[in-house]
Amino acid sequence: MRFQKGIIIGVIVLSMSGCNFFEWLTPPMSGISAEELIYRGEQYFEKQDYTSAEESFYQAMLIDPKSSKARLGYARALLWQVIYPVANIVAEEAHKNGDNIYQGLLASLNKNEFKEALFGGEVPLYQKIIDALEGPNGIIGNQGDGVITDDKLEPNVILLVAYFSLISLNLLDSNGDRQFLTPPDYLRLQGNEVTFSLDIDRIVSNVVASTEIDTSYTADDLINTLKGSHDALEESLSLLRFLYLNIVYVDGLLGCVIRPSAFLKRVSASSSAYSNQYDEIRDALTNPSASTSYTNSLQILYILRYAPTNVGRVLNDLHHVLVGSYAYQNLGDFTPSVWGSHSGGLKAFGETLSGTLTEDDVSNVITQITNEYTPEEISNIIAGLRL
Repeated sequence: MRFQKGIIIGVIVLSMSGCNFFEWLTPPMSGISAEELIYRGEQYFEKQDYTSAEESFYQAMLIDPKSSKARLGYARALLWQVIYPVANIVAEEAHKNGDNIYQGLLASLNKNEFKEALFGGEVPLYQKIIDALEGPNGIIGNQGDGVITDDKLEPNVILLVAYFSLISLNLLDSNGDRQFLTPPDYLRLQGNEVTFSLDIDRIVSNVVASTEIDTSYTADDLINTLKGSHDALEESLSLLRFLYLNIVYVDGLLGCVIRPSAFLKRVSASSSAYSNQYDEIRDALTNPSASTSYTNSLQILYILRYAPTNVGRVLNDLHHVLVGSYAYQNLGDFTPSVWGSHSGGLKAFGETLSGTLTEDDVSNVITQITNEYTPEEISNIIAGLRL
């Protein structure tokens, strides 16, 4: 599937920016106040010395963890450390490509300078983003009211940038090898287009093929067909796990949107059913039937939340039928398995056969596979993975 250029540009731009908000690894400087360190950080920032600004704000945070100025300054310093060099790289590549910013972005992705901005340094920016978001004071952790004061919404906006950065990097480098848009990433660069790497048509064909066997099949034909179905399921489940984990991050992002609650609780709701905007947004995020205008804007969220799990449940059932075991207990923990590691289900049945299949053999296979789902349902469910 081809991605719209505007979408991929947005994804790549977001992947270029990110920030960390908290680390507890080194002791603070002694004899210097947080206020003085914040002042120094602001001076460094004005001079575009973003590395020194980062260090000053970081030390200020260690002294005063609840300082919004220190946290905001630290976020800005990290953000500009990436934006400043990357913007120049992209602009240069765009100029080489007839001032085409899209081609400039694609050409920049695997340049050493671009990757150095994201992955270089003693602690790579990519790791700083993850540590910040999943740490004790990150979005997923405990960051919120009291740490950032009610009227300081900008730090939360920068946290959103960090989240988008993490999601974007996952999309562009889904196997984590720090090579963007290259096999086996889910998004690939083919010519001048970014395409989705999985061949959904082949996956659907392989799975549905196991419901179309007949008495012309030999036992070996059956085993090969079942193996093709199993391998296609594994590919599909790998994609679903990838989507599922990204949706977990998006949910955390949305949690950040409604922070700090003390601020939003003072804002009037657009619907009389709620006492304040915080309650209204929170209900819309979790309740697809919420009586608020926010509900419609979040419909895609409900679909994204449940689609991987629901499709995965069907594929998990089929996996059990094919090889006698479920592929996972929790989709986020799914680990691909190879055909040869299984010894149950229809695989075990097929291995007892020899020669050409009888009508009873065919009936047994198709009945088990379609006991709960028709071939059309199976095909439609997997085809629904198209993005």
